[in-house]
Amino acid sequence: MEASSRYSIGIDLGTTNSSVAYIDRNSRAKRRPIQFLEIPQVVAEGEVASRLLLPSFLYFPREFEVPREQLGLPWDSERDHVIGEFARARSALVAGRVVSSAKSWLCHAKVDRRAPLLPWGSPEGERTISPLDATRCFLCHLKEAWNHDMASHDDGARMEQQELVITVPASFDEAARELTVEAARTCGLSRIILLEEPQAAFYSWLYSHEASWRRSLKGLSVILVCDVGGGTSDFTLIRVEHGTDDLSLRRVAVGEHLLLGGDNMDLALARHMEKKVFHGERKLDSAGWSMLCQQCRSAKEKAFMENPPPEFSLTITGRGSRLVGGASSALITRDEVVSLLMEGFLPDVLYGEPVISSRGAGLKEWGLPYANDPAITRHLSEFLRHHLPGSEFPDAVLFNGGALSPVALQERIVNILEKWRGPGNPLRILPNRFPEHAVSRGAAYFGLVRTGEGVRIGGGTPRSYYVGVEVADRGRGLPPPGTQVLCLVPKDLLTEEVQEIRGHEFSLLLGRPVSFALFSSTRRDEDLPGELHLIDPDELEKLPPLYTVLSHEGTEGEVPVHLRAWITEIGTLELWCVSEAEQWKLQFALAAGPAAAAEKGEEPPSLAPSIARDAKELVAAAFQKKGSQEVKPRGLLSALEEMTHGKRELWPMAFSREIGDAALQVAGRRRSTPTAEASWFNVAGFALRPGFGYPLDEWRMEKVWSLFPHWLQHHRDPQCRLEWWIFWRRCAGGLDEKAQEQIFDRVSPYLFPGRKHIRTFPGPAPVRIEFLEMMRTASCIEKISGHGRSMLGDYVQAHLKSHPEAADWYWMIARIGSRIPFASGADKVLAPETVSPWVETLVSLPWQGSQGAFALSRIARLTGDRARDIDEPLRMAAVKRLRASGCDEELIAPLLEVVEDRTADQSMVFGESLPPGLTVKS
Repeated sequence: MEASSRYSIGIDLGTTNSSVAYIDRNSRAKRRPIQFLEIPQVVAEGEVASRLLLPSFLYFPREFEVPREQLGLPWDSERDHVIGEFARARSALVAGRVVSSAKSWLCHAKVDRRAPLLPWGSPEGERTISPLDATRCFLCHLKEAWNHDMASHDDGARMEQQELVITVPASFDEAARELTVEAARTCGLSRIILLEEPQAAFYSWLYSHEASWRRSLKGLSVILVCDVGGGTSDFTLIRVEHGTDDLSLRRVAVGEHLLLGGDNMDLALARHMEKKVFHGERKLDSAGWSMLCQQCRSAKEKAFMENPPPEFSLTITGRGSRLVGGASSALITRDEVVSLLMEGFLPDVLYGEPVISSRGAGLKEWGLPYANDPAITRHLSEFLRHHLPGSEFPDAVLFNGGALSPVALQERIVNILEKWRGPGNPLRILPNRFPEHAVSRGAAYFGLVRTGEGVRIGGGTPRSYYVGVEVADRGRGLPPPGTQVLCLVPKDLLTEEVQEIRGHEFSLLLGRPVSFALFSSTRRDEDLPGELHLIDPDELEKLPPLYTVLSHEGTEGEVPVHLRAWITEIGTLELWCVSEAEQWKLQFALAAGPAAAAEKGEEPPSLAPSIARDAKELVAAAFQKKGSQEVKPRGLLSALEEMTHGKRELWPMAFSREIGDAALQVAGRRRSTPTAEASWFNVAGFALRPGFGYPLDEWRMEKVWSLFPHWLQHHRDPQCRLEWWIFWRRCAGGLDEKAQEQIFDRVSPYLFPGRKHIRTFPGPAPVRIEFLEMMRTASCIEKISGHGRSMLGDYVQAHLKSHPEAADWYWMIARIGSRIPFASGADKVLAPETVSPWVETLVSLPWQGSQGAFALSRIARLTGDRARDIDEPLRMAAVKRLRASGCDEELIAPLLEVVEDRTADQSMVFGESLPPGLTVKS
């Protein structure tokens, strides 16, 4: 990065508040001062004021709610949104129109972070925005504020011309870092690097003690930076290394991703108040809950102020049919607040006490995957045990983050740490005089440190990186427990130090995308680049896969490549496939989707490569010209079973995809006869089901989708038409939103009045069995608009009312209304208000057997996310109906507590067996 900008700017892009600090390189002061940008923002209707903090809240006012001219800023007279103090104030008053905690959503891999899903749980029709775009909006506001204040008369001082250090949690994975960089670049901010927030806080301390840091740290060995902010808890260890003549500092460990912070404290207080008011008999809706949480945030902050009031009044509201006596006021005492936070988040635990991993209701409020165990002290114990040898403990601590601003909370942690250290070992506390600004302050100082000024903390990347490698030809025995990986980047690798991973070359096919499973670990210190390891999955964090498309003009076939990896100066991982003639950069696959992984100890045996080769040849032979086949298309699946000595349902995913790829290679030959066409869709659909879950499935689904416009050659053949719909049902989960919308558009004229005159497929009208498969296919497309799916659900509900014996239709409504998506993100789940009438219908219908019970269990189950969960009274009515039917308790349990789906549950949701090893994570 160039070093010619006038200012070194540090940006703390916080979950709750953001701030900007800067150093003027042209200052002639002996010690250049760090200054803070005063950020103009709307603080009330028609009132703009400058503040040192910009609350990370974004408010979308409705038309005529607040005149746009009342929301103008000095550089923009009219705005259709508000960022900052006024937006935060509105979050406690309006429902579903204020975005908060966008930073936490930016690292949520189970949703599409580029999709407009915030505010989470907002009512239908409200304006929404993606986590990525919300982050961009905050950065753009900071840029515009800077340019207005600092560059109005000097274009050379504009923020986009300056060096920026943007901070991120130490636990942010590579995908979240990439998204942060992308958000900055879309604002025109390209001269950026990333710095971990705990390091930034320590750099702030170093700046304050630049002349005396050696004396201040003399006698210390390990410093703990304990940073608990609004969204994350970050732990970092910095070792003080005592050389012959001097001291040096080295960052030696960072914690794993821990979505646990001030937001969780607010949620805990809100749950306490909800139970206190309603005695566990009902819950607030998503909008009322959001407002209560913001009030609890305010009560929490006031409870730890000097001379706080003894109690706080909170207003609890409902709306619509959920309104409980209008608005209710409730009191919470200061002692209640302190006790709940101390005992719930900072309990006095024994050193080594394990983190609680069981799931419970309330852990997914607002759809975020918060840490299961809220005890920060237990997580801290686990972090220290993993990263400090023997009986070594930190001998100093630096606190940072808004959640730990109260001195009482800091003292609690110090007391626990000293108890772990043993008697006579007091802990030194490094003062943080700027808790709200330490991160941006330290980031600005780091901008100077990078050019050779000040004190630098040594140490490279805090984690090691690996790519997954398949174990070649394990025969038919089970593999040893663990994940086979190739080390790419070792822990502590310095920035820009390139690793050429030779000795493990990959042979890749040009013209096709390639995908690599990527992992990281903060716990493994000794692994070296190029080494193969079989690692306990608990020591690895799975990252989004990396992919690229290998293409080279005029060249076809396979090309040998090796991998090249390094950590960029920006602070992100780069990985390339390198051949003799060309190189291809691998990109993160960041779209939402279910994770596919092998259950521990349940990975099926692989089939020998020779079997896979023979099977692919058999598929190709079955679709040769008529009369030359070794096996006929109709008998292909049976022949493949005989070849593999096992049922097709037990084929591992790798083998199934080999068969699917072979079928795609001969797709053009499927149209020779009705039997061949029907058989091809049968074989290909089974091998490619459920359309996701294995490397390159996205590419496979692109190939599959190219078949849809061509319909069937033998469209008058009933079996062909039937297999066509079964094929699309099996592959639907891997299709993108655009493809699914087209399927729905083709099916809907057969369903809804007013459109039935439209013929979307040539040939005869569908008979009953074909129509049933059309409906099953339509029920599986989860990525289309909520309006379309709610129409489909209403259609199925109406059919069930008049045909309660129609077992297949219960499965359909279960798929459409399920609280846990099978093949999309949680943002695609229909609102509780939409599915509640369906639950009422299911409760009232006289169904018998498992299908009705299964549907009721899927739609009425608990997720812990009130934006998805139906009302408590209706859920308990569903429990009563299930018990009255005498159904299995395993169907009732998910309505009473948050539980993970079993493999058997997922197969029932899909409608047939899933490939062994596929696990859909909610």
